[in-house]
Parts: sequence; structure tokens; C-alpha cells
Amino acid sequence: MARFLFAPLVIAIFISGCLDAAQDNAEVKAMNETGTVEPNDPPLSQAQELAVSKLSASDVEKIDTELLANTGSSWRKVAMVVGLTMSKTQGQFNDIPDLYYSQRVANLVEQGHLESQGKLLQMRYSEVRRSRTEQP
Repeated sequence: MARFLFAPLVIAIFISGCLDAAQDNAEVKAMNETGTVEPNDPPLSQAQELAVSKLSASDVEKIDTELLANTGSSWRKVAMVVGLTMSKTQGQFNDIPDLYYSQRVANLVEQGHLESQGKLLQMRYSEVRRSRTEQP
């Protein structure tokens, strides 16, 4: 009987250790070849902020819809999601920088539409997927 109670405890400890290792792995990936940690993505410049301020609510909704369309149930790099979205919206939002799309991804994570792992402030070192409650 004790063996049956012990097994779930071992499994829970194993899973917890794997999650900790995954977070540690994400931090290691964020280091460059010299061993220094990569900086976060920079903030928008004044010119970029001006371009973004001209977006309508409908424009932002289109961007968010396309970002969600480029994610699925598997983990995908935020940089890939951003690149695919920019490619599909080419011609509509040419003056909007990739940093804004990355900020929108972080917003979708905050709203619960996406799950993330890694550092969202570094789009090359973070991944997203649809949250389990948002699966199409």
C-alpha cells in the first residue's frame, strides 16, 4: 500500500524538477557566446511610438488575431510568431516595428490567450503556445 502512495509523490517531485530545469535552460539560452546575459529587447523609439499611436483599435485587433493564428498547441519562438505575423500583414502595417508585435504577444499572454516560457522581454529566447482553454 505504501508503494502506491509513494509513486505519485516521486512523479510530482520529478515533474517539479523538470519545470525548474526548463526555466534554468531558458536562462542559459539567453546567454551569448561570451557568457554574458543578452539584454532585453529595447523599448520603442519615439518614431516607433508615434507610428503605433496611429493604429486604430481595429488595427490592433487584426494584429492580435494574426498573432493568435500563428500560434498553436506546440511551443513556438516569439520571434517566429512575430515574423510570420509581419509577413502576413505586409503592406498594412509597414511602419510598425517587430518590438510592437512582441509587446502584443506579451499582452495576449497577460490576457490568458497564450502561455509562455522563457523571457518575454527577449523575443528570441521565449516561446508561446495557445492556452489550453483557448485551443481552436
